[in-house]
Amino acid sequence: MLPKKVHTSPTQQPAVIPVFFATEMWERFGFYMIQSLLILYMTSAIFDFSDAKSYSILGAFSAIAYITPILGGYVASRILDYEHAITLGGFLLAIGYALLSLPHEGFFYIALAVISVGNGFFKPNISSYLGDFYQKNDPHREKGYTIFYVGINLGILLSTSTSGYIVRYFGWHVPFLFASIGLLIGTVTFVFGIYYLKNSNNFHRINKPIAHKNPLAIVLVYIAAVALTYISYEIIRHRAIADQLMLWGGCALFAGLIIYAFRYHADVRNKLIACVILTLISIVFWAIYMQMFFSVNLFIQRAVDRQFFSLHLPTPLFLSLESIYIVILGPFFALLWHALANKKKNVSIPMKFTLAMFSTSITFFIAYWGTRDINISGMTSMWFIVVAYLFLTIGELLLSPVGLAMVTVLVPQELIGLMMGLWFVALGLGEKLAGVIAGYAAIPKDIQLMSKMDLIYGDAFYHYAALSFVVGVLCLLATPVLKKMIGK
Repeated sequence: MLPKKVHTSPTQQPAVIPVFFATEMWERFGFYMIQSLLILYMTSAIFDFSDAKSYSILGAFSAIAYITPILGGYVASRILDYEHAITLGGFLLAIGYALLSLPHEGFFYIALAVISVGNGFFKPNISSYLGDFYQKNDPHREKGYTIFYVGINLGILLSTSTSGYIVRYFGWHVPFLFASIGLLIGTVTFVFGIYYLKNSNNFHRINKPIAHKNPLAIVLVYIAAVALTYISYEIIRHRAIADQLMLWGGCALFAGLIIYAFRYHADVRNKLIACVILTLISIVFWAIYMQMFFSVNLFIQRAVDRQFFSLHLPTPLFLSLESIYIVILGPFFALLWHALANKKKNVSIPMKFTLAMFSTSITFFIAYWGTRDINISGMTSMWFIVVAYLFLTIGELLLSPVGLAMVTVLVPQELIGLMMGLWFVALGLGEKLAGVIAGYAAIPKDIQLMSKMDLIYGDAFYHYAALSFVVGVLCLLATPVLKKMIGK
């Protein structure tokens, strides 16, 4: 017989934190191994795609990878339960990454489709599941999510700091196999970690599952996953379809949730609508932020002096700056929010989103300045990127973990999985928009002069900075209204 349950003290983080930390660390290791290399992979001699085609493919794939969570979040909360959905998503991601290692264009598109569906099952549900281990008004929630977010970025740091060197010394396909192995490690960690905590009576899920777990419905979910993989494959290959699907599908989802909000009384309804509005604002943030994988990644590859003493640094290594900054700054932000919450002086969620937009604007003004301040070798100094990524990271910490926590605290329990999926839909729409606006930085193949490249990149970065600033001002103006809707 199992011993009697001992309830966790409200001053402690739940025992599942290390399991979720490790699982998400390995998932992000795999996903960012792909993210850091994909644009470089497509423009390399393997495929030799143009900038415009590569941006389009990456935008469509990324959008689908972050829009499928709306379905994954729903079926997890209603049919599979979070544990089943996370496990299924983890194994699908491992299969997709393994397929990506095969040097064939057909397998390339199939791999991207499988990855996008796997991400739909995995990504929203591990974040939602963590929320089930906190009381509704637990002041430690944001701290817990920030700790979780540090785990995410440890995985990103592991992948981005090694992927360039793996490609340099072992070829393009080995890092994708490493990503697959990482997902297998993460998924097994999750399965056995949850099993151990349940058997040691240290598993205190406050919000009980509401999934029906009907066997026939589960079978239908698996059939639907195969069908969705095929649909994703066709959308990625025929990217014009993605433009219309993302636009009208996204509008329908957001409008539908706002309409659905009127089924609740005023207090709940206002919180839900405020959550939707802030999620819409995040679309622009992600479109600008994701340029680090689109235009900025190729800018570093082509126009940034990457010589550091005797070392020639690989391009993906610069992406690890973001993770280094998060590992350093993440605990500081966690302690800051916790201290301010204890003093009842915490910065409101809308104001954090506003500051995130202004921080992103500073990022691209610095990048723009870098394109105008060329060193003796005719290239931009890497230090512009180092400083720019610091402000980009601050913006991310002000918006992303706060947004994840926002969903779990402002939304009714029965809609958390759906709304978490919608949060990632916004990220997907931001990725799609990122692919569109990256077109401003596309370098035609006939342009070889660095001075002409700098003019194109500089003009694009200036527009990204201006867009971030304008949205930041609009968010600032809306903050008093949104604060009132959210309430205490």
